[in-house]
Amino acid sequence: MLDTGKPTDATERMDIPFVCWLLMNESSGKLYLVDCGPDYDNETNARLHQPMTMRPEWHIRERLAAMGVDAGKLEGIIVTHLHWDHLKAVNSLPDALPLLVQREELAWAASTRGTRFAKAYETDAGEVPYFFCCHARYELLDGEREIAPGLRVLPTPGHTRGSQSVLVETARGTLILANDVVNVLENWTPGIRPGNIADTEAYEASLETLKQHERRGCTIVPGHDFRIFTEMASLFDEIFPVRGDSAC
Repeated sequence: MLDTGKPTDATERMDIPFVCWLLMNESSGKLYLVDCGPDYDNETNARLHQPMTMRPEWHIRERLAAMGVDAGKLEGIIVTHLHWDHLKAVNSLPDALPLLVQREELAWAASTRGTRFAKAYETDAGEVPYFFCCHARYELLDGEREIAPGLRVLPTPGHTRGSQSVLVETARGTLILANDVVNVLENWTPGIRPGNIADTEAYEASLETLKQHERRGCTIVPGHDFRIFTEMASLFDEIFPVRGDSAC
């Protein structure tokens, strides 16, 4: 959703993709996943959230297999934040995979029951939330952290209290995977706010952090934009778009 300051705009919807990133260090061959997306229970996800199209073969486990990647050999999953559409598939992936998440995000997610933020974490759904089911796998981060050479996380709260973006140094330049701080390019230029901000002050500060990195030559990559697969595709070595009738 986009909020352009007009009363109706925050309720206008668009089709957007679920995006996960597979990162490989070419020297070591080590692999990291950034987010793992939703599961493919369309009925439940539509009831709790919005209508969506997810086929079994689009699940991250199947996408990794189609690329010849053994999910059990990943170094870990960098979780930008704990919303259902970024993490809910995790319980179908190997139990040994560590989940790198900001400590503030886990604390915030756990505190949302009974608030307007509960829906995105499913804390009011009547069952144990999906992000509690993998509690033993969290590697909790406190602020900026180098994960591996050329790979680091940057706290960018605002969309949620503990959101983080991922800085990746590549042969084609330095990218920042901005997750839901920048859902679509319109959130960046011309700077239209998304309609789902948990903390406005923190969000504005995170935008300034990203702008500082852009001034140093980084490219900001949105989290839910089909143009990742078209006009921005040259930034990446390989890209595997999957598009159905609609996304959430």
